[in-house]
Amino acid sequence: MCYDHYYPLHSAYYKETTNLPVSPTRTPPPYPEVNIEQLKQSANSFQPLLGDANKIVREFSNNDDFAYKIKDAAQHSQTDDIKQYITEIGINRPVEIKFNPDSIRLKLVNETNNIKCCKLTISLRW
Repeated sequence: MCYDHYYPLHSAYYKETTNLPVSPTRTPPPYPEVNIEQLKQSANSFQPLLGDANKIVREFSNNDDFAYKIKDAAQHSQTDDIKQYITEIGINRPVEIKFNPDSIRLKLVNETNNIKCCKLTISLRW
């Protein structure tokens, strides 16, 4: 789908930033030059998260003891124990853990240049 609107869409932008009247034929302000370096760095930093997610999902699928320990710890609100079990399978990046009676969510986070550039959320129903 293609739109014939230019950023910004709101006409108040033109009135507030210039003294010129708003005109439908006015040339929109130029976009900044495209720079993909940050995107490439984020994509490169995201790849290890995919490996970690695969490792976690594989453990849930193939290791009944692991799955039991995680769910049991969640039922007792022992988030630190869940983090320990995740670390024991080789996940060393920060993991944000949330759970409720229906599901568990694990958010894996990675950084590039000390910026949290990428996040991958695993949500599994139990």
